[in-house]
Formats: sequence, C-alpha cells, structure tokens
Amino acid sequence: MNYLSAGCSYSRFLSTFGVEEKKQFFCYEYLDSYDKLYETSLPPYECFYSTLKNENVLESDYNQWVRGG
Repeated sequence: MNYLSAGCSYSRFLSTFGVEEKKQFFCYEYLDSYDKLYETSLPPYECFYSTLKNENVLESDYNQWVRGG
C-alpha cells in the first residue's frame, strides 16, 4: 500500500495484475483480550456475530452466495 500513488485503490492495483481479491472474515468482537491471540483453534461460529450488522457475518455471506449474488 505504501507504494501506490495517491488516488489509486488497492483493489484496482490488484486487478491490473489479474489478482483476484478475496473477502476474509474476522471476529472483531471476540478479541477482547490479548490472551485470545494465543489460542490455537478457530473461534466458535457464534463469535462471528456482528452487533454493527446485527447478524452473523458468516451466515449473511453464505445466504448471499445461495441466492446467487
């Protein structure tokens, strides 16, 4: 990102070189202490619930995929 000129988006930069951008999910609200960074397994499904979106982000993306959008 430091090497991109002003006004150039990272997404556009990647598409120039044929790189497909993939959406990632992160359980922001689950990480409320540094101790959780040392866990060696994925958090449970319920931890991906977002109060900002008022839904589980994994479920909403899956439902969108099922609908074909």
